[in-house]
Amino acid sequence: MDAAKKVDRSLKAGAMATGCTVTIDTLPGNLPIVPIKDAGVMREVLSLVCNDTPVTETGPDFHSTSSGDYGDISCIMPLLQFNSGGFSGELHCDNVKVEDPYDAYVNTAKIFALSAYRLLKNNAERAKKIIAEFEPLLTKEQYIDLMESMLTTETYSYEPIVYNFEK
Repeated sequence: MDAAKKVDRSLKAGAMATGCTVTIDTLPGNLPIVPIKDAGVMREVLSLVCNDTPVTETGPDFHSTSSGDYGDISCIMPLLQFNSGGFSGELHCDNVKVEDPYDAYVNTAKIFALSAYRLLKNNAERAKKIIAEFEPLLTKEQYIDLMESMLTTETYSYEPIVYNFEK
């Protein structure tokens, strides 16, 4: 939000300086990811499924410029996220291809299944603990209000400065 205000101010200043009109269409972006306090269940599951494959973990102190729909949802409810292997190429690009179908599909399915099992066993004890420890940043209604508040179109018109050089 802070960066958006600065960009808008810069666009208005440029239009004012050049005597132009600027229309600023603002759309909501994705919110940053809010990690849960205890992702131990993922650590356990990944160690079982991945064996000797290196696992990179990020936690509450990790900062990233990444955001996405996962970030939006994690502001409202606790979520566990993992990325699996078996693919090559760049994320969200047409050069992504499956290199290792077992790793891409079977191991990913194992991670989902084992995570669900571990969260739900013993009357969902671990899932309930994660939910109880979670402090949402927004309610569902606040999230909707925030997203809708960012849907704006503003037009600013500035008259060109005309100089009379004959004086």
